[in-house]
Amino acid sequence: MSNRLKELRMHKLIESQRELAIQVNKKYGGNAISYGTIATLERGEGNPRWKTILMLSDFFGVTPQYLMGYDERRN
Repeated sequence: MSNRLKELRMHKLIESQRELAIQVNKKYGGNAISYGTIATLERGEGNPRWKTILMLSDFFGVTPQYLMGYDERRN
C-alpha cells in the first residue's frame, strides 16, 4: 500500500502527506484521517483500518484492491 498511496498522492499533485490529510478531512469531515496515519502508511508500517482503506480508495477514485497492491486495475 505504501508505494500506491504515495504514487496516487503525487499523481493528484498533492505535495505532502499533511496536505493529503487536509484534503481528505475536508471531503469526509472533521478528523477523518491524521497526517500521522498517512505518514505511517506511506512508510509501509502498521495495518490500516478497513474504514481508512475505503476512504482513501474513494478519495483517489481507485478500488481498495488497487490501493492495497492486490490488483493492477485502478477501477
